[in-house]
Amino acid sequence: MPRRTTAALLGLALVSPLLLSSSAVAAPVRRVAPYDLDGDGHPEQVVGAPGLQVGTAKGAGGLVVLPASTKGLSTAGWTITQASAGVAGEPVADGHFASAVASADFDHDGYADLAVGATGEVGTVTLLHGSSKGLTGARSTVLRRAGDAGPDGFGASLVAADLDGDGWADLAVGAPYADPVEVPAEDHGASGSVTVLQGGPAGFSTARSSVLHGRRSGTDRDLLFGSSLATGDVDGDRRSDLVVASRGLAAGDGHAHAGSVTVCPAGGGCVPVPSSRGYPGLASLAVGDVSGFGRDEVVVGLVPAPGARSTEGGRVVTLAFSGTGAGLRAKETVLTRSTKGVPGSNHAGDDFGAALALGDVDRDGFADLLVGAPGEAVGGRRDAGRVTLVLGGRKGYRTSGNKAYDQDTRGVPGSAETRDRFGATVSLLDHDADGRLDLTVGAPGENGSGAVTTLDGSGAGLTTRGARTFGLERSGSSTPADAAFGAVLGGSPADPLLARRSVVDLLRQDWRHVPGVVGDGTRLRVRSTGKSIVEQDGGGGRPNPPVLLGTHLVAPEDFAVSVSFADVTADASLSVQDSPPVVADEFRIEPAGVRLTLRGDDLRVSVFDGSPRQDVRDPRPTQEEHVRLADPAAELSVRRSGDRLEIASGGRTVASLPRGDVFGSGRLWLGLSSEEGSFTVGSFTAAAPGGSTLAAAGPASARAQPSSAGLQALATRARPGFLVGAAVAPGPLAADADYADAFVSGFGALTPENVMKPQALSPRRGEYTFEEADALLDLARSKGVAVHGHTIAFSEAMPRWMQELPSGTEEERRASAAALLDYVTTVVTHFQGRLASLDVLNEPFDVDQGTSLQENTWYRVFGPGYPAVVSKAVHDADPDVRQFINENGADVPGPRQDALLRLARDTNAQGGHIAGVGLQAHVYDRGTDAISADDLATTFRNVGRAGLVARISENDVTDAEGRKAQASQFATVLKGCLRSTVCVSYTTWGVDDRYDWWLDDDGDLHQGHDLLFDGGKPTPAYDAVRKVLAG
Repeated sequence: MPRRTTAALLGLALVSPLLLSSSAVAAPVRRVAPYDLDGDGHPEQVVGAPGLQVGTAKGAGGLVVLPASTKGLSTAGWTITQASAGVAGEPVADGHFASAVASADFDHDGYADLAVGATGEVGTVTLLHGSSKGLTGARSTVLRRAGDAGPDGFGASLVAADLDGDGWADLAVGAPYADPVEVPAEDHGASGSVTVLQGGPAGFSTARSSVLHGRRSGTDRDLLFGSSLATGDVDGDRRSDLVVASRGLAAGDGHAHAGSVTVCPAGGGCVPVPSSRGYPGLASLAVGDVSGFGRDEVVVGLVPAPGARSTEGGRVVTLAFSGTGAGLRAKETVLTRSTKGVPGSNHAGDDFGAALALGDVDRDGFADLLVGAPGEAVGGRRDAGRVTLVLGGRKGYRTSGNKAYDQDTRGVPGSAETRDRFGATVSLLDHDADGRLDLTVGAPGENGSGAVTTLDGSGAGLTTRGARTFGLERSGSSTPADAAFGAVLGGSPADPLLARRSVVDLLRQDWRHVPGVVGDGTRLRVRSTGKSIVEQDGGGGRPNPPVLLGTHLVAPEDFAVSVSFADVTADASLSVQDSPPVVADEFRIEPAGVRLTLRGDDLRVSVFDGSPRQDVRDPRPTQEEHVRLADPAAELSVRRSGDRLEIASGGRTVASLPRGDVFGSGRLWLGLSSEEGSFTVGSFTAAAPGGSTLAAAGPASARAQPSSAGLQALATRARPGFLVGAAVAPGPLAADADYADAFVSGFGALTPENVMKPQALSPRRGEYTFEEADALLDLARSKGVAVHGHTIAFSEAMPRWMQELPSGTEEERRASAAALLDYVTTVVTHFQGRLASLDVLNEPFDVDQGTSLQENTWYRVFGPGYPAVVSKAVHDADPDVRQFINENGADVPGPRQDALLRLARDTNAQGGHIAGVGLQAHVYDRGTDAISADDLATTFRNVGRAGLVARISENDVTDAEGRKAQASQFATVLKGCLRSTVCVSYTTWGVDDRYDWWLDDDGDLHQGHDLLFDGGKPTPAYDAVRKVLAG
């Protein structure tokens, strides 16, 4: 490591190959509506054609995206199938890709994503990502139901919603034909199931999924559970509840097993909706607040089965709920074509209720109902189809102002024809972003291949003026028969709360990689870890509390973060910060933010302004208050309210301070810690007032991907097996998209800067905090990046317990030796199989460029032969990891280089396993540190003659003599390493100058400019390195 102290953000990154997220430092994540696939504020119209022929695969299925703008929908659509570029899977006959769709910004990148169901022989769901250019097949993923493969209908229904209140959209997937059962006197049926995939910053995980079932026995069993899905706030708690429809089974003379409705509240459990007759012919489902009471109603469409003895043309039942949990009860309201105020008349076979959509069409605050009747005859033409708009109001549905639309309605394009089935699907989205919902109607029988018609919203509701019809031929696709274009529409029903979510449950975030914090989803247990920062001379020891960096909050406006502490044994702290802290192995730069520390009934409120002028060795708050609390167990809140910071206890403001520059970044980073004890967190939420933006966001590294034009890709082409790496910290990878993209896209090897040093891994004897290092290694694995561990034995960055191990007597040395060897074995065993190589010794020689071993703890306990002891212990724990001794000042020929090579040989002669040496190649003063090509060539010859390999381990170069000289030195070092087979890898000590901080001898803080990137932009040194690798 460098002699001057550099720093990087401390944090973590959590990633998954399924679905990843991104958050740039400078640009807050936008809240984006479902189906806004290009993030421009205009939701696209997704149209499914599950019968589309793709190549020779009949019924393979596909979808068409109709772009939206201020002018509404465009004919310049594009078709996506499983044969499209980048889309996972492949088209298969009768695969029925696009049998269902659902949309949300699953990865919080400001672009809505799309889940696409395919109900072929084996049901699947494909995840497609939005981007600035719209929907793309890049990074697409196919999900399947766990368990037996078969015709389960997995993907027949989909809905996206934040079902657990953590601020991330979850995905519910219906599999109505799962779990076949025998039905007496009827055909075979199926119980069905619904899989709920929990979303988060790491994306969807099958490990975090849950499977819901309906009633699976008795006369009131639920058959085809999951045939339809919707979400909304049914119980009035401002959280999204899942509503599941079971279609039931129909007999030729009636309904042997009627359909049913089940509500699964956000708090857990599922409640069947009581009904004396059930819901025979259940065909559709929607959720919305029709009456404006603050609870969403559930609306189901009931259509008599073909051949059933019924003169009814269908009915719509609206369920208004009261009670909560198992006490949910529903009051039914029935609409038919015979209901007062509903246009038209009732006829058998109308299929009134086959499709439903809810939305406030006339903008009066009440959800209005669109009802499709695709079987209705128009002008004597059977199955021509019609759509009816029924307005909502305070007393329920209104009896006036309701309207019906068909293809013979004035202004609606085309004409009503037999088997068009206009109204088979309906959808409401504000395509032109004018604040008015637009209606899209599917007619999958139109012209044998299908079509959709759109009616714009207007001040009076819907207007036929400017209505348009879209077919497959207008999307650039062919028009084979039976494509069923329009059989599926993206849009409502959607989660009414998803776009306006203003509460994030922080207990449900992923705390696994935060030291000292253990959560089960319902509470957090926090304990003191003793993590601290020790200075090079062994002094200091100021606390270094961890921060949650796998998830943070985007809050550009007013917000409140609230927490309740219980079982406090000594102290409990909450920090809410503008950015992660900058942490080196000797100091910590506190960001702007607020820290609340509770001891007994004393609440200390500390405000930091993030100024670089602070004494980083002992940062002090710019404002501090102590408040005596009447009830220490009451909920505590940190609120931004305009230009004030307010601290509240039990809802009462106990401190109000000027906000200043605090919380100006629009992002919130959270930490929980205790210096001396432990405590429990029973509730932990973030909320924003109505109209304000609040969202959870994941690590910036998640979306970054290796590039075929990156430095590692060039190196592989120039010299296969040669690695180009950088030293990194988890924090910048989580918080800075520029940094994350620069590293992941360009480099093929990773060295942890600080999180694998002893003071980070074992702040207390016998206790280990691997969480941050594990997060970094998990990221490396997900990106295909090799890891070089750093470090085991080191004179600096040692925890107090390690520094103070006694060594005065033989007995003390034996006990201390056991403690040190236990540390080595525990650490290396923990990381076994995840490290390609490891610095078993770091900077063993004295700090004045001499050749004598530092008489550190390891030396005092084991004597001058300690390198061999450490090397053997590492080998015993992980015989496959390649061992190195890392040193500065040994990159040019001379006594220090000779001493390093001699130490490696002697260690091996004593039974050690040293494979090579790390040459740090720090060039901070070109007058004393410059490395010439000739010196480097000689160095590598010397290393090779010693029977060792070398790695350039920490290269960085000052720009004090200009960028051109800096670039030349970088190029010289890399070129020398690349040309020698002795040199196996090249690593820079850091990625971006944004995180290159150091202290001078007087303790003053300075920012360096020594790396390949500066503020997210490549420097001339980067260009020079790239040129070397490109030959």
